[in-house]
Amino acid sequence: MAYANPAKYLKKGGNDLLLDRKIALVLMAVFLLFYAVSYMYPPETVSFPRFLLWIFLGLSILLFTFPRKHPDYSLKIVFSREKVVSILLLIAYAVIFPIIGFFTTTFAFAVLYMWIFNHSGIRQYIIVTAIYLIVVYFVFQKWLYVWFPEGLLM
Repeated sequence: MAYANPAKYLKKGGNDLLLDRKIALVLMAVFLLFYAVSYMYPPETVSFPRFLLWIFLGLSILLFTFPRKHPDYSLKIVFSREKVVSILLLIAYAVIFPIIGFFTTTFAFAVLYMWIFNHSGIRQYIIVTAIYLIVVYFVFQKWLYVWFPEGLLM
């Protein structure tokens, strides 16, 4: 009995489908890694992260099963300037957040993010971000008594 060549299923439809399927396989490997790591934590703390991991796996399977068809599909679409800048800002936010604190870091990064992607009046961004953080402060810290991490500045 001859076995089917699995490579022919990966190449179905051309290179654009092949890229989506490769990405889906990488995402499935990330799922397996995170799911294995979740066994290092107590069972009562991992139910929600595992739920999110199963959703992540389901979306990866959907991407593998139904790849998108773009005529000009390339890595420039996957790694566009906006996406790379957003990822770098999120990494910087995660690194600086424990040091400076929630409100100061969120204020600085929200204003910076809005200014980078829409070069108009920075005064508007400062006002909108300040109002947002004031609402978050009163709702969470004064009404619900949920405290945000404090850093060096606040």
